[in-house]
Amino acid sequence: MTDPRRVMQWVRRAILLLSLLGVLWLVSRFRAYGLSGEADILPMRYEPGQTLLIDNRPRPPVVGDAYFVRTQDGSLALGIVQALSEESMAMLFGRVRFDPEHWIWVPKDQAQARVLFVLPF
Repeated sequence: MTDPRRVMQWVRRAILLLSLLGVLWLVSRFRAYGLSGEADILPMRYEPGQTLLIDNRPRPPVVGDAYFVRTQDGSLALGIVQALSEESMAMLFGRVRFDPEHWIWVPKDQAQARVLFVLPF
């Protein structure tokens, strides 16, 4: 007959191992990112000083999602997806009007991270 204390010891070890694996997965996939810079270069829904939770392995873009994209000079820019085509997405950067003439078409492979939500701290 098995000793219940021995079974509980194995259950605790299994729970600890699964918890550690879960934490490693969360740390490798998600990051907190603090916004800095001028308010006029950020989309209207974000303000300087806010902390965003971003997904480093984002799903395919959907209209309305906020994405960080890699610019030609290698920096990251935050924009909102306005429209999609097969290989690119129309994005709105900064505090401009939502007219299609202000949209910038960006290849989908330049999308680096998707913004999930604003953290409360």
